[in-house]
Amino acid sequence: MRSEELVKEQALKEKELQLKFDLERFKIESGFRVNDESNDSTNACSVTSNLNLKKLIPDFDPKQSDISLYLVIFERQAKRASIEKKEWVGQLLGLLPLEIVQFIAREPEEQAENYDYVKKLLLKRFKLSPEVFRQKFVQHQKKIR
Repeated sequence: MRSEELVKEQALKEKELQLKFDLERFKIESGFRVNDESNDSTNACSVTSNLNLKKLIPDFDPKQSDISLYLVIFERQAKRASIEKKEWVGQLLGLLPLEIVQFIAREPEEQAENYDYVKKLLLKRFKLSPEVFRQKFVQHQKKIR
């Protein structure tokens, strides 16, 4: 009987972990943080900052936008909104298309929460190496009105 109880407890724990994982994945995909009753003021500020960033920065369009420039704009606006760097990934994911969010979600959790790692990953995904930047610089021409 004891072993049956242990098996039931283990199955219950696994189900609970799966639910936590699904909830965390949903939070990442949606870009919002769920309010915690223990510190409402901190989370209210996080949600407010997220909404402000959505107003300040347009959603990223991979077909028309340059990811490096988009990340520079994002970083500047996140600093202006006084968002802590550890929250940047969550904020950024709310602005990116679902296919890119899923690409990032496939990474290990510790790395997917590190903004610098996510930035390198995005630059690599869109193949923006130092050589590509040099080529863009050399080929850039001032627009004539």
